[in-house]
Amino acid sequence: MIKKTEKSGATISYNTVARDLIINDGTVCGVKSDDREFLGNIVIIAEGANSILSNKAGLKISESKEMF
Repeated sequence: MIKKTEKSGATISYNTVARDLIINDGTVCGVKSDDREFLGNIVIIAEGANSILSNKAGLKISESKEMF
């Protein structure tokens, strides 16, 4: 899956901490790390239990009381 994703033009950056979002006209268009900026039409925030960037983007994480 990773190879196919990269072949389609995606950038996967390992061991990189996204420190901040790049927002243009109210739309997330990238992230900033310590030493680089990543720009894209689609930004996937995969921060796990840490929701700092999701909160900054205004994404609301709902808590379901239902058991799955």
